[in-house]
Amino acid sequence: MNGQILIIDDDAGLRRLVQAGLEKAGMQTILAKDGATGLKLLQQENPAAVVLDLYMPEMSGKEILQKIQETRPGLPVVVLTSSTGVTDVVDCMRLGAFDYVQKPFDSTRVVTSVRNALTQGMLKSRVELLTSELRSGDGFGRILGESSAIKKSIALLGKAAQSDVTLLLTGGSGTGKEVAARAVHAESPRRSAPFVAVNCGAIPEGLIESELFGHEKGSFTGATTSRAGRFEQADGGTLFL
Repeated sequence: MNGQILIIDDDAGLRRLVQAGLEKAGMQTILAKDGATGLKLLQQENPAAVVLDLYMPEMSGKEILQKIQETRPGLPVVVLTSSTGVTDVVDCMRLGAFDYVQKPFDSTRVVTSVRNALTQGMLKSRVELLTSELRSGDGFGRILGESSAIKKSIALLGKAAQSDVTLLLTGGSGTGKEVAARAVHAESPRRSAPFVAVNCGAIPEGLIESELFGHEKGSFTGATTSRAGRFEQADGGTLFL
């Protein structure tokens, strides 16, 4: 697995023990003898995970863990400690620790925990990337163009997306009104609810009311079942007429 592992421990013997186990498993390591050094290396080296001793002089592991979550939220941290207290475990997990390894420990246990942390970190990054790609594909990323008019349009659509006002999109046939409407929906707080497009011109005049507002079974000739209207189908989302 790629990425260095930052080991923060004031005990030189334990630092070397953890380092030996991780490097034997094919991982690269960086060593820090205290919290201040560890936080400095965190910024300089950008490690993929941290192995952190809970009890150290000057700055405790809990303080370091909190600072790590403030500066690198989501960075997996494996905590090492001799404590058997439930409170410490709960505190560390609440502060964002990935795992908690009790001393004395087998180096294999630390290696397994770090490996799992790296795997989770990679999966999380992948999910975030795919989510971003999906959103950009459905959102303003679908609107192509670098002209000032396009940029102004996207900026205006972005403002509209954050409100619940009714939006009027104008333009000739084929200029991308539905693309713009879908982009606004995808970038709005309503993105998780349906986007319903209705081509009003294709609906016969006598059926438009039923199409938009729905009908109950038997309400007119041919109404063999009840049907939800497009307004109801788009509830909480966006209705594009």
